[in-house]
Amino acid sequence: MSTNNETKIRSAYYGIVLFGVVSLFGDIVYEGARSAVPEYMKIMGASATFVGLIIGFGEFLAYAIRLPAGSFVDIFGLYWLTTFIGYASLFSIPLLAIAPSLAWVALFVFLERFGKGVRNPSRDALLSVVSKDVGSGKAFGIHEFLDQIGAVTGPTIVAAILFFTNNSFRTAFASLSPFVVLCLLALFFAYTFTKERTKAIESRKEKINMREEFSKIPKHFWLYSISAFLSTVGFVHFALLSYRLQGLVPDWLVAFSFSLAMAIDAIFALLLGFLYDKYKLKVFYFIFMANSLPAILAILPNPILLILAVASFGIGMGAQESIYRSVVADLTPIHLRGTAYGIFNTLYGLAWTIGGAVAGIFYDFNHPETVAIFSIIMELIAFYFTLKVEKFLNR
Repeated sequence: MSTNNETKIRSAYYGIVLFGVVSLFGDIVYEGARSAVPEYMKIMGASATFVGLIIGFGEFLAYAIRLPAGSFVDIFGLYWLTTFIGYASLFSIPLLAIAPSLAWVALFVFLERFGKGVRNPSRDALLSVVSKDVGSGKAFGIHEFLDQIGAVTGPTIVAAILFFTNNSFRTAFASLSPFVVLCLLALFFAYTFTKERTKAIESRKEKINMREEFSKIPKHFWLYSISAFLSTVGFVHFALLSYRLQGLVPDWLVAFSFSLAMAIDAIFALLLGFLYDKYKLKVFYFIFMANSLPAILAILPNPILLILAVASFGIGMGAQESIYRSVVADLTPIHLRGTAYGIFNTLYGLAWTIGGAVAGIFYDFNHPETVAIFSIIMELIAFYFTLKVEKFLNR
């Protein structure tokens, strides 16, 4: 006969899986699109700098909006409403199929990223509450593993459509429409199953003085955020790696290489999640070394090395989408979880913008070796700040 504790743990795992299925369908949509958008923009006449800025600013928007969105849900408790609104923004992806110009492509990319920024603080806060009986590393690792099944499936679908339609990007984007509907249906099921477990965080009525609460955020949270910021600045995004691949291999293979990266992302998210619960911040020693690999492997315009660079990009993303979020949950009190995720992800998004712009400019001027040097320096400084966080926590 199951004990009450076993029942809670089983229920927590069910909730984590349901949130993972939601993200699985969501990732089919937006990761499928992300595997093709850089090439789509290049075909429409965009430069590497333009691609780097648009993708980088899109990431910044996705993270910058999380601070006000996180504070909003902490104050008003509307975690589920903002999650539903955020996922509904995925309808902007199929609209890429009718985009008449680069400006419209950028607009739809920004709209999707805005929605992601709106939903993520509330979704992560809900997930952290649902999974409290399991462990944050395992919870976010499992969630990311399921998430990345979608991230593999989406680009694979897009690659297959490009292959069979002679590179019809518009057909590829339009084909993602049904998965938006499935994502919202899965979210509804997640809500009905976990609403009792999340009732406490949603029903809290006391008024929060955010200025006072900001002062209560522990110092080690800020040190950790700086470390993650610097590491992300030095991490070369798939958008620029795929830009360098374009013309060296068929378009469908570029999209398929993203599927490979997302498969690696899934494996490492799950592995690092379990390792984090056991070894905590020591896991970051490996992560920061891995984060410089994409820039190093992309120095030469060699298709094999560039595909390996894309694969190593998957290792870094596996860490960033699971472990990075786990640490935030462990360093902050539950009633400030949305705000903490908002602060952290705003800095994270700013790092994507700076890193994307810097790498794009150097690639445009044909200095990929400079990107690699810059990446190594950023990762070393990030490593130094991680050591400071460990030292602070061990006092």
